Amino acid sequence: MILDDFRTGFTSIAYLQAYGFNKIKLDKSLIDDLVTGTKSSVLVQGVMFLANGLAMEITAEGVETEGQAELLELAGCRLIQGYLYCKPAPAALVKAQMVKTERVAMELRG
Repeated sequence: MILDDFRTGFTSIAYLQAYGFNKIKLDKSLIDDLVTGTKSSVLVQGVMFLANGLAMEITAEGVETEGQAELLELAGCRLIQGYLYCKPAPAALVKAQMVKTERVAMELRG
């Protein structure tokens, strides 16, 4: 079960204990100020600490810059999504691109 958009609306740290979440998705509003805002950086590190202690995965959404991605990776966030990597696309298009990439990789391996 995923706690989506952590930091927005009515999400709360208490939810992490009360429900069976195994994944947390950090909201883009927290990621936006990550490079320039000390508070955002501390909050991300705190959530990462909580997630690791509770054996939860974290996905950071809305990553748009290399700086954001670098700081998230340094904090231990392994799942990152956002325009930095790819704009939203239909599933069929993504699947076709993955198949094409795999074919090219196989050809390069020989």
